[in-house]
Amino acid sequence: MIQQVTGSLRAGTLVLLALPVPDLGLRLVWRKDRAALPELRDVLHAAART
Repeated sequence: MIQQVTGSLRAGTLVLLALPVPDLGLRLVWRKDRAALPELRDVLHAAART
């Protein structure tokens, strides 16, 4: 995938835009039917905070 993007940039098919990039945020919504996997929820929340 990265090679395709690099090739497209070199060919001029894609262009790099000089736009400000905002910080990305992640919001996790946990479904009630997944409550049997609380340890997975904890791992995902920890990963989202780093």
